[in-house]
Amino acid sequence: METEFTRLQRDLDRFDRRTRALGAAGLAVAVLVAVLFAGARQAVSQPESLSGRTVALVDDAGRQRIVLGSDTGNRPGIWLRDEGGKDRVWFGFGAPRGTPQLSLNDETGRTRLAAGFSVERGDAQMAMFDPAGTPRAYLGFGVQLRTPQLVLDDEHGKDRIYAGWTQDGATILHLVDESGTVVWRAPAPGTSTGGANPGTNRKSGGP
Repeated sequence: METEFTRLQRDLDRFDRRTRALGAAGLAVAVLVAVLFAGARQAVSQPESLSGRTVALVDDAGRQRIVLGSDTGNRPGIWLRDEGGKDRVWFGFGAPRGTPQLSLNDETGRTRLAAGFSVERGDAQMAMFDPAGTPRAYLGFGVQLRTPQLVLDDEHGKDRIYAGWTQDGATILHLVDESGTVVWRAPAPGTSTGGANPGTNRKSGGP
């Protein structure tokens, strides 16, 4: 038969377990409240915006790899740099019209591909350059017709292949030699293309 002492001992054990459970729950609530309070204080103390002239992200060696700032013309831009500190990618605004421009550079920092908008009409265009910086390919829109055109140049920057439209809207393809003479064309000579000269239409300025 259970004695009075045994019942008392069992009740004390049950009370002790309840007390420890309540204490643990209270501690958890207190920790949660403290974390929320600290987060609220931090959120209030943080500014709504970050202002400055330049923001730079550096690698483990302390080298600037991504720079957000302005160029010498006070135009905003983003520069991505390689381990040698050369600008390999630039995205910003062009000088003439303030339109978006993108440049991809080689390991020497020379621009090899530029994409943006023409200075005359604001049409999209892209230019490719060789290691010497000479333009070798152009894809864009004609200045007058604003129709797509492709121009491929030799190492001297002279147009050697042209595909596009004449002023009268006829499609043409010209192959040109070093002297600038058309040696092959489509449509063939004698075929009516409106008699227009494509040279008045191609290669707008920029990007």
